[in-house]
Amino acid sequence: MAGPAIGRSGNFSIGVNAAGNLTIQNGSTFTSSGGAVVRLGQDTAGVGIVTVTGAGSQWIVSGPQLNVANNGTGILNIQNGGQVIAQNGVGLGLFAGSSGTLNISGGGILETTGMVVGTGTRQVNFDNAVVRALANNAAFFGAPVNQINIAAGGTDIRHQWVQHRNARIQRRRRIDQDRRRDLHAGLRQYVYRSDGDPAGHACAGRRGQ
Repeated sequence: MAGPAIGRSGNFSIGVNAAGNLTIQNGSTFTSSGGAVVRLGQDTAGVGIVTVTGAGSQWIVSGPQLNVANNGTGILNIQNGGQVIAQNGVGLGLFAGSSGTLNISGGGILETTGMVVGTGTRQVNFDNAVVRALANNAAFFGAPVNQINIAAGGTDIRHQWVQHRNARIQRRRRIDQDRRRDLHAGLRQYVYRSDGDPAGHACAGRRGQ
């Protein structure tokens, strides 16, 4: 998809007993919605590759989990600020003999509820990657992945609520700073005058009382 363009699908498979390739770029949005079943590398001879690349480009999977390698070979590339939102999880290498690879680089973003790993080969490569959890999940990465590679660009893995929490902390700090400033201003106004005040003003406060 070269765009910006908007596309929508139901059941969706790339690599059904053959090689298939889909690229979402130039700010395009592709949505797999409803009860859509999404598979990359459907059958044993299938090789399915999806690449989401460039800022504003996104793939939204709102149905069942996004399966990367069902029985064949599946590769999901998220790169250069592209974004994938898999609302019900990502499956890697679901069945024996399959091979699933997830590559996130160049500020690519994956938002999902967790990763389900099967009995095939599973590999994850992060290089300046962002992974956001859409829900609490103690087993976000599921069973052990065969190989996780984190390159020099690193990865940022967080729950979305962390961003809201950090914003609340910053607001709280500003409120505390304002209160301290008001308190100091009030103390400066509370002046103790000496008994020999030539103006004869009564003291607002007097030491020893």
